[in-house]
Amino acid sequence: MALKDIDLKYQGGVLTTPRSLAVGGLTVAGAPLSQPNIQLPSDHGAIAWTSDPAITTGTSSSANGSIYLARMPIRTAATISKVWWDQTTGPITPTAGQSFAGIYSTAGTLLSSVNIDGKTGNGVQSGTLDAAQSVAAGYVWMALMFNAATPPVLMRGGGQTAAANIFNQTAATYRWAVNGTTTGLTALPSSITPSSNSQTGVIAFWAALS
Repeated sequence: MALKDIDLKYQGGVLTTPRSLAVGGLTVAGAPLSQPNIQLPSDHGAIAWTSDPAITTGTSSSANGSIYLARMPIRTAATISKVWWDQTTGPITPTAGQSFAGIYSTAGTLLSSVNIDGKTGNGVQSGTLDAAQSVAAGYVWMALMFNAATPPVLMRGGGQTAAANIFNQTAATYRWAVNGTTTGLTALPSSITPSSNSQTGVIAFWAALS
């Protein structure tokens, strides 16, 4: 159907249409908004990340049996099949079947996970989820949990416990958190309580989803 004059109106300095409008490219003052001069997750073939990995400047040792969470923004509906993180020192002698990565909904439901016992190397690691997940725009939690003779050291942001990491947020929306006070876990539970998230032992770890 052709666009008619009644479909697109410019009146009182405002351009309006009652129909859906698909924009292939948009420029403001000559600058294309679809190509900002910053590195985006999509430049690495990812859907979301905690931050540009170029600004990760610290490391922290993880603890066995704790669920480390990173709240990840999903800007448009997507299908997540893989999780990524960076361990500057890999785990030593992982306990078989007791280390996992996964994604949780904002309500705390485990959407999918993957066993990561075999991820013992240094550097960027990835795990393919047991089942790819279609998610709507919004947020998900990426979770990491380790059990090993010596758990890994994770790459993280420089502001490890900076108050700015969680300003204007509640426990259920912390950007990074440790879930609850439970330790000694050997598997990711089918659900968690986001309002029980804590900053005790938090690691502002770098992570990505693709």
